[in-house]
This record gives sequence, structure tokens and C-alpha cells, in this order.
Amino acid sequence: MGVTVKSSVNIGLKTGYSVLVTVAAGFVGIHISAALRCRGDYVLGLDNFNSYYDPTLKRVRQHVWKKSGIFIVEGDIKDTGLLNKLFEVVHFPHVIYLAAQAGVRYAMKKPKILYSYTLFGKRFRKKIEQILYAATKKAGEEIAHTYNHIYGLSLTGLRFFTVYGPWGRLDMAYFFFSKDILKRKSIPIFESSNHGTVAHDFTFIDDVVKGCLGALDATEKSTGSGNTSPVPVSELVSILEKLLKVKVKAIRRVMKLPRIGDVPFTHANISLAQREFGV
Repeated sequence: MGVTVKSSVNIGLKTGYSVLVTVAAGFVGIHISAALRCRGDYVLGLDNFNSYYDPTLKRVRQHVWKKSGIFIVEGDIKDTGLLNKLFEVVHFPHVIYLAAQAGVRYAMKKPKILYSYTLFGKRFRKKIEQILYAATKKAGEEIAHTYNHIYGLSLTGLRFFTVYGPWGRLDMAYFFFSKDILKRKSIPIFESSNHGTVAHDFTFIDDVVKGCLGALDATEKSTGSGNTSPVPVSELVSILEKLLKVKVKAIRRVMKLPRIGDVPFTHANISLAQREFGV
């Protein structure tokens, strides 16, 4: 493995970064890895190929991008022996850490798992102690700040807002909405308890990649990576119907709140990312 790892990150060359990307076979990870290679950096991936969704998709991503020089080691970030070996072979100056349990609802069923993906706005801060996910975000920021202070590590934290695009996760709403639309099934459109609109800040994968590459060159920050323009779920369904050229009947039903793990409205503030990363 050592020879392959060294070859993947081109040790000895003075151009480009050598970057370790965790969950490199994941949706976001594979796009970031590809973008790094495209701009002249060298990538080594790490992924445990877990079964949260069909790992076949990860295997296909791994196979397709191997041709671009992206080698992915199968292993777990909790395996300290493996990590020590990787860092003995390559003294990585940069790590893009994407390891997290995807799926907010799924992670609520397994509360010991810390996970990543969206941001809770200011109006939810008073309820942070009621939402495990929000608490992990706050804890992550505090730990990052402490590590920077004690060890001098330069850390940049990003929060992703409902990322979509090619090679995306099959559990995302736009995938199962599309499947139901093509089958002429009705689509449930949820509302908040006060009949408010449920809307999310959907972010195209290329924009997330730009933010991550910008953050790679930045100093310690914690910021959002999103579209800054929340889209009502009902509008998402309408867009899918138009693109798929199929019309279905959308059924509205009230969603009781607070629903553990669910947030009715997300809106990214990317002003810091624009200012610091130039994206």
C-alpha cells in the first residue's frame, strides 16, 4: 500500500498540495478530490464504505475517479494504527475532513454518532440544547478553536446546506421525489405547525467544492457554504415535475413541530466565505 500511497500524492514534487480527503468515495468527497487533482494538487482518499446507503455507488465513484489518479484507501478514521501508517508514509500538510454520519433523521436513531450537513439559524439557537445536531456543530467549533490555541493547527470549518448534483446520495429528497413523480405517485408537501412554508437552502455541488478549495487556503474560520436563497419544498417538486415532464398531485399535510431532527427553514449566510475565500 505504501508505494501506491506515495504514487498517489506524488511525493518529491514541489508543485501542488498533498491532501488527505476522508470519505473520498462519498458524494462531496469525490467531487472535491477530483477538483483538487484538476487544479494540480495530489490526493489520497480514505473511506470505510459503510452501508448507510448502497455502497455500490461509492464503489462506482471509486472506480471512475481512479483513472484520474485518485487512490482511495478502504479503512476507518477510528483506526489510529492505519492513520499513523498513512502519516508515516506521507506528512500531509492538509486534510479535508468530511467523515460524518449522513442523514439527520438516521443519526437521531443512533444518538452516539456525531454527524454533519446543515446549519441552524439564529432563531433556533435558544433550542440548541433540544437538537443533538445543533449541539455537535457548537461543540465542533469550540474543539477546533481549542486545538488551534493549544497545537497551532489552522482549522477552517464549513457547514453544507442540502447539497445536490451529479453522483449525489440516493436518500436525498430530489432523488426520491423524482422516483415518485415518474411513478405518478403523489408527493407529500410538509408544512410547519403554524402552516408556514418548509424551505431549504439547496446548494449545487460545484459551489460547495469552490468553498472547500477556498477554505483549504484560508486560516481558521467557521462559515457556511450554501445558496443563500431558500427554496420551498413545493417549488422543488414543481421544478422536478417540469424537468421530468410529469404532473402529479401534491398533497399537503401539517408536520408537527418540533419534529426531532427536522428543521422547517434553513438559510445560509455565506458573507464570511465570500469575503475570506473569494467565492
